[in-house]
Amino acid sequence: MSIPTNVSSDPSASKGAVQVEFIDSGSNRETIFYVGLHQTLGHAWKEAYRELKEKPKEGDELLCREGDVSLMEYLELTFEKLAEKKICPARRYKIRRGTGGA
Repeated sequence: MSIPTNVSSDPSASKGAVQVEFIDSGSNRETIFYVGLHQTLGHAWKEAYRELKEKPKEGDELLCREGDVSLMEYLELTFEKLAEKKICPARRYKIRRGTGGA
């Protein structure tokens, strides 16, 4: 079971924003926070690392938790565009940790 490390419950934070959830498959820690509709998925991924107090590793991959589908080709899309295209509509993501090289 994952343990949320950060949950923003400020209702004013959600105005013009969406809630996102990230889980780190390496530590099994989870964070929940708000991002603006015009922010990119890549920006939210970087913020998730900060919230989780983790550093990216070579080979890390961002997945949609529904079906473990890779989202790497969508990192430059805004949350508005992701919603329009129905890409990971629940906004629940998993960071699959890379090995970090040899």
